[in-house]
Amino acid sequence: MLVDGVIEEANEAWGFPVVLVHKKDGSVRFCIDYRLLNAITKKDVYPLPRIDDTLDNLHGAKRFTSLDLHAGYWQVPVAEKDRDKTGFITRKGLFRFVRMPFGLANAPGTFQRMMDAVLRGLTCQSCLVYLDDVIIFSRGSVARHVVQLAAVLERLAGAGLSLKASKCSFASEKLNYLGHELDGAGVRPMSSLVESVKNFPTPTDVTEVKRFVHMAGYYRRFVSDFAAKAAPMTKLLRKGVVWRWGDSQKEAFECLKKALTERPLLAYPDFSRPFRLVTDASQVGLGAALTQDQGQGEQPIAYASKINSPTVANPEMADDVKGVDRAAAPLGAPASGV
Repeated sequence: MLVDGVIEEANEAWGFPVVLVHKKDGSVRFCIDYRLLNAITKKDVYPLPRIDDTLDNLHGAKRFTSLDLHAGYWQVPVAEKDRDKTGFITRKGLFRFVRMPFGLANAPGTFQRMMDAVLRGLTCQSCLVYLDDVIIFSRGSVARHVVQLAAVLERLAGAGLSLKASKCSFASEKLNYLGHELDGAGVRPMSSLVESVKNFPTPTDVTEVKRFVHMAGYYRRFVSDFAAKAAPMTKLLRKGVVWRWGDSQKEAFECLKKALTERPLLAYPDFSRPFRLVTDASQVGLGAALTQDQGQGEQPIAYASKINSPTVANPEMADDVKGVDRAAAPLGAPASGV
């Protein structure tokens, strides 16, 4: 990092500790413990894109290019007056960052703001950007795709941003992006992450249940009534509940595994066509399915669900009409607007 100009020697910098984190492949990740700095940092509330919302722009897309920035954060300079705050201690002395390090509370927002500014006018029209992951999509010919790709590359070059060629793919008909597999038909859970869910061992304590529910929950919009299906397990996460892995928990565990192993396909929404919203409410929870006929019959666009807390689980919730807005909210709009 010193040779590459990412860090420099310092004299009066703050001295945060280095943490070496072992990765799955056996290598070591160099990290700085910035928790004390983050605790006194005024937070940048600039939002990161919602992945579900960004993927909604892909209806009609047939070809995809994926670009990955080389050491993305390190391409952002740290202001001279702030460099001492990034200081860290090693056996070789005191150093500080010249380029933005990982671990700072405001680093994600800073980077996303920069990327949004660089690609303004192209985002959601011909490209999507989530931090250092950029995809270009096209609905027309290969020639059109090349033109759109060139426009993005020109913007990145103009901002002085470089790419890591080994992590880029060009003009593909199928692409993995942020845990999802994209193609012209729609979006599926990425196979490698589904395998992780499939091979997850039977939980033996609350911590393992929490890990599984969190992992499977990343794909909850692909599973009809996810919350109700997961309810026997999520019940174990409530405060004061005694641990007991019984038949209902085992059934819920296997049910979610099976649902995701099938790698369900969701179509991209076509906002020029009407949508159909089907809702269901009961004492257990609320559910909704957003579908659309795009010429091949009704296709699922997204599912949403929510389990009722014990304080609101009452017979009144069995009325479907009362559950419409609550069930529709995770889909991004009130039912009245669908």
